[in-house]
Amino acid sequence: MMDGAFKPVAGAVSDGLANAGPDRSPPRYFAGISVSSLCRDVAGVVVACRGRGFSLECDITTSTSAIVPESTVQLFDDVVRKDRGPPSRVSELKVRLAEVELEVAQQLVSQNPIDPLAVGIVDPGLWHENSDGLRTHQSLCEAVGVAEATGLTDSDFNPHPATLIALAGVFFVILVVLDG
Repeated sequence: MMDGAFKPVAGAVSDGLANAGPDRSPPRYFAGISVSSLCRDVAGVVVACRGRGFSLECDITTSTSAIVPESTVQLFDDVVRKDRGPPSRVSELKVRLAEVELEVAQQLVSQNPIDPLAVGIVDPGLWHENSDGLRTHQSLCEAVGVAEATGLTDSDFNPHPATLIALAGVFFVILVVLDG
């Protein structure tokens, strides 16, 4: 009989939470930060997740946002919509965005009762398509710097495939909330 619930094999080692429902599972907290598509604001949430697998339930515990300074929005417009110019302009944009991302991350950490296990940051990035149709993406987020400054683990949505699969469910919820 397959009802979708995990049944441990006799004699197998179990962590005690294999069949835990959301009411028995301790919450795990994850932070998500999103830079808007036009780089005008940065929003963030902390999600408390309980349960595992198909019984995973997530609730928003904290949310915040910040307005991106107009000079940074103008630089984003110059870099993305016009000629990108020298790499130093892209680097300058990354530094300016990191300041706003850090502000949002620090607000999330200070407002949440428990530090999140990880922070994920997503942004519109820079896209390029060559003549053969190959598309490449350069992220503008500075997840490593934000993680180091806040003491959190980072995931800037360019992780190793196994890590992405492990975090995909939680960050999908975060992205739906931020884009919703």
